[in-house]
Amino acid sequence: MTSRARGEVIAALLVVALFCAVVGPVWWRRWQDGTLGTAPVPAPVSPVVTPSVAGQRAATVVRVSDGDTVILRLSGRETTVRILNIDTPETQKAGTPVECLGPEASRALASLLPVGKAVEIAHDGPRKDRYGRTLAAVWADGRLVAEQMAKQGWSGAVVVSRADTWYAPVAAAQQEAIAARRGLYDPSIPCTLAGQTATRVTSLRVEAATTPAQLEARRRRLTTAIAQSEALRASLAPPDSQLSAIQRQRHPAAWRYARVRELDGALATARAALR
Repeated sequence: MTSRARGEVIAALLVVALFCAVVGPVWWRRWQDGTLGTAPVPAPVSPVVTPSVAGQRAATVVRVSDGDTVILRLSGRETTVRILNIDTPETQKAGTPVECLGPEASRALASLLPVGKAVEIAHDGPRKDRYGRTLAAVWADGRLVAEQMAKQGWSGAVVVSRADTWYAPVAAAQQEAIAARRGLYDPSIPCTLAGQTATRVTSLRVEAATTPAQLEARRRRLTTAIAQSEALRASLAPPDSQLSAIQRQRHPAAWRYARVRELDGALATARAALR
């Protein structure tokens, strides 16, 4: 036998030995329990239950403080929770007047979180803000409360203390509210920026005038309306770098510039009437 043939025989014997070492014990056990000639029965697999959010904690609503803050009973203690990823108009901030739609936002949150309601919370990043409030996302009936508030148009989408895990659905809900003109983006509500823009555009309309008295009255009215509209335009036009975080979050640049274009069209028409 040549050395090459001898090597091939040794290699084949090693493969057979390895096969027997791996498969042999299995066949032996199945021969002993009488299942050698049947297909193996797969072991039952336990279902894997994945919670929707890791680390959720149960709590109960004590009362709503304002549109983005709620008092919860958590582990037997009353805890002030600043809801993550929304910022609603102020109602109780020291040194700040009650803002447009602040009371309405508070009532909207109270309708989502009535007293005694069972909720779940989860943290994302720092547990406390600079005021000592607990920072947490809140779910009621399995729905993210911040997303519901943004969808109704009561808040901008914000990142509080670098907590951005649930920012995306809240931002999408805000865009839905903008498209549907709800809440802060409703032009029929006079105190909102949307409402102020609609009011100014209406004031810039050029009505027919033929007599000198009518022309003078129109001139005086349009002069005042132009000045007021220019002031509103100036508040809408600055780049984001010149606006506060709250202004940027509640009224994104694309939305503000759309209002600027509305004003510019009406202003051009009014100025032409004064020439």
